[in-house]
Amino acid sequence: MSEGKYYYVSDGQQSGPVTVEELVSKISPTTDIWCPGMPNWAPANTVPEVLALLNTPAAPPNIPDPAATPYNGGSGDYSSGNSQNYGNPGYANQQSFDLPSVTNQNFGNQQGMPKGEKPNNYLVWAIIATVVGFCSCLPLITGIISIVYATNVDKEWNQGNVDGAQKASEKAKLFVIITAALIVIMFVFNMISGLASGFLQNIQ
Repeated sequence: MSEGKYYYVSDGQQSGPVTVEELVSKISPTTDIWCPGMPNWAPANTVPEVLALLNTPAAPPNIPDPAATPYNGGSGDYSSGNSQNYGNPGYANQQSFDLPSVTNQNFGNQQGMPKGEKPNNYLVWAIIATVVGFCSCLPLITGIISIVYATNVDKEWNQGNVDGAQKASEKAKLFVIITAALIVIMFVFNMISGLASGFLQNIQ
């Protein structure tokens, strides 16, 4: 039997090491496994050595003939001709390699990507507000600021910074609102100025 070198994840817990023969009896094709030489954990059906055994029907158990295996009277030494060392509890502690951290794996998702729903970046609203306020200085400035924060939402999220993405989303929303408010104020101001100018011209 081959040497135990495989580790596997079962119910969120890391187990092993086990031999490849033992491994295939404990896992499914999609179970995440790892052994020395692999860069990271991977599904069992992507490892050729394991996949070959998963696709091979199990051989019938080899039951020894009791008549061919003499018993020496209870000392525990069965004269099979081989000296086996079964169940050595110190085996796992003698490994010198480091396993990749199972707790840091995000199985089924792109590694490094945060879980959950990405905050709204308000980019469309920021662009619309900036274009509408283009002819006025203050709305233009606040609109550009809102666009900057909106693009930072995706940047922070892709880097795994959930808090940073949330804060950028809140700032983008705030400056979109400020820009829209300034546009309304400028519109009302211009309308009142136009009415006042017309009224003064009529008086003169």
